[in-house]
Amino acid sequence: MKDGLGEELIEAMPTAFRVATRTLDAWGFSPDEMPPVFGLSPSQFEGFRATGLGEESVSEELTIRVSLILGIERALEMLLAEEADIRDWINRPSNAPVFQGYPPKSIFLTGRLDDLREIRTYLDGWLQGDFA
Repeated sequence: MKDGLGEELIEAMPTAFRVATRTLDAWGFSPDEMPPVFGLSPSQFEGFRATGLGEESVSEELTIRVSLILGIERALEMLLAEEADIRDWINRPSNAPVFQGYPPKSIFLTGRLDDLREIRTYLDGWLQGDFA
C-alpha cells in the first residue's frame, strides 16, 4: 500500500483521473485551468494527461481531489440533471455564502483542497434540502 491507499484504489485511479479530467473539460475548464484543481504543477498535469497517471504517481491528496470532483459531479447530476445546466451553474456567479458572489469555478481554481471540500459539503446540503 502506498500512502495508506489500498491496492484496488491505486489501480482505479488512472481511470478515475481521466474521468475527472473529462468532467472538468465538460464544465468549461481549459487545460491550463485544470492543474490547480488536481493540486498538480502544469508539467505534472500535462505528463499525466499525455501518458496516463501511473500507479507510482498516485498520492493520497490526488485521490481525495479526484474523489471530490467526481462526488461534485454526481451531486450536480442529481440536482440539475442537464449538462448545460451544470456547466451554467459552475460558471455563473452564485450568492451562496460559500461562493460569495463568485462563480463556483473560481473556487475550484484556488487549488485549495479545503475549497473543493466546501463545494462538496455545500452540494450535499443542497441535496438534503438545507439550502440552494
